[in-house]
Amino acid sequence: MFAKLRMSIDEAYNEFFTIIEEVYKPAVFSPQGRTQKLRECMELLLQRKGLATDLKLEAEPHAELCAR
Repeated sequence: MFAKLRMSIDEAYNEFFTIIEEVYKPAVFSPQGRTQKLRECMELLLQRKGLATDLKLEAEPHAELCAR
């Protein structure tokens, strides 16, 4: 969040707090519901920052790290 989204520590803290409140505190969400809510939170964050909602956070995946 700091580098790619150019957020301050306070901004990142507030976003994480919002995500916790919106995604993890409600006990009514199924795993799929939490995934959808997290996606919505991240899309709104990207929109507020004026970025594309399909922004890639990493240039290319590190497949060699996944094989371990």
